[in-house]
Amino acid sequence: MKFTPNFSEAEPIKSGIYLVKVMECDSHISQNNNPYLRWKLKITGTEFDGRYVWINTVLKGTGAGILKQFLLAINPNYQFSTFDVEDCLGKMININLSFNGSSKGYPDVISMDPVTKIN
Repeated sequence: MKFTPNFSEAEPIKSGIYLVKVMECDSHISQNNNPYLRWKLKITGTEFDGRYVWINTVLKGTGAGILKQFLLAINPNYQFSTFDVEDCLGKMININLSFNGSSKGYPDVISMDPVTKIN
């Protein structure tokens, strides 16, 4: 079997506001034994169209505010109760990401909004 590898690097995604589609979600347990969700988001409509970013959201504690913001971006009428990950898949949101000093290759989430909000 023969292959011709392409070793060129894709241009790094820049900090900014992106329209993204929620593609996947996996549940994980942190080293501190805390549950979190890892979301795979697909960028659309920019020079980075079709590229993916991943964000993690914890389910409790001070970091859970990011999950709350995410769920409100998906559904502005979210009532802060049980939610089904399946209801989030395929939805579009606006997300403001910073790659400046982000940890472990994951972007820092600045904000998330429903797509109806004009940035």
